[in-house]
Amino acid sequence: HHIYVVANADAVAGIMETDLRLQEVIHVLRMQDVYFEFCRIALQGHAIQEADLPTEIKVVPNGIKRIVELQMDGCAYIKP
Repeated sequence: HHIYVVANADAVAGIMETDLRLQEVIHVLRMQDVYFEFCRIALQGHAIQEADLPTEIKVVPNGIKRIVELQMDGCAYIKP
């Protein structure tokens, strides 16, 4: 099984502002089949450059659309 973390809206800014060692945490989770996907629209809205993201983060054109696609593929949506 895989886990997808799709960040959109204000979540992208919140994740990028954390004091955690983001690169290290994401790398460790990726080794456990956790996939990180950030919404390009949200990144642009928060003036976050894709080049500033850890390499393990995939940028998707639209976060909501991606969530719907994953649900259609059988994934469950869990919002914290």
